[in-house]
Amino acid sequence: MQARLRPVNGSYPDFNATFTDSSIDKTKRKRLAEALISYHPIHLNVEAKNLNGKLSNALIVQVGKVDDTISFKAAQDRHVDLAQ
Repeated sequence: MQARLRPVNGSYPDFNATFTDSSIDKTKRKRLAEALISYHPIHLNVEAKNLNGKLSNALIVQVGKVDDTISFKAAQDRHVDLAQ
C-alpha cells in the first residue's frame, strides 16, 4: 500500500511512502488511514534514501499520534473551490 506524504516542516517536497501489513500492525494502519482521510497531520517514522534532495524508496516504519487540532481539509476545500 502507498500513501502520499507532505512534511509539515517543508523539509522535503511531497513524496510517496509504502507500507505493508507486516510492517505496521492493524491498529496503526487504521490510525494512518483515519489521518489520511481526515487530512490531520500524523507523526511517522519513515526510512528513505535521499537522492539529490528527493526521497526515494520511502517506507513507513512507525505510526505515531494523530494531531487532530489541525486539519488540512479546509485548505484542500479552498483549493478545489478556487479551481472551479
